[in-house]
Amino acid sequence: MRLFLVLSIFGMLAAVVPTRLDIIGTIECQAAHPWCYTIHILDATFNTVANSFSACELTNNYKKFRLKNYQPWGGIGDWDFELQLFIKHDCGLEITDELQIVRLSFGQFSTTTQYFRKEVKIDLSKNTTEILIRSDWD
Repeated sequence: MRLFLVLSIFGMLAAVVPTRLDIIGTIECQAAHPWCYTIHILDATFNTVANSFSACELTNNYKKFRLKNYQPWGGIGDWDFELQLFIKHDCGLEITDELQIVRLSFGQFSTTTQYFRKEVKIDLSKNTTEILIRSDWD
């Protein structure tokens, strides 16, 4: 009985490894300069930030970005992640206006997924997001 319990625990732990996150893309704003933004990768299951990036653009209308991280196993009985990009920005806003928020959900994926890679396009002038390339593997 003890041997079965020990083997079961090691079997559960061996099946779950940290997932490598790699999100690349472009973010653009066609409004007047300057414009600022913050991009968060959220694990929506626990509402935790896996990684984030902030910047202000003084002369460019677009910027390439890359967010990388390792997402650890969530715990016993937690076999899925639900990731999303959460973007706050001031593109096209006056200084006194509140920041706008754009979300892009990647849906749920298994904690057995070893590599999670997405290429995205974010257009803040239209408040739109698009997934261009998906490449995940277990």
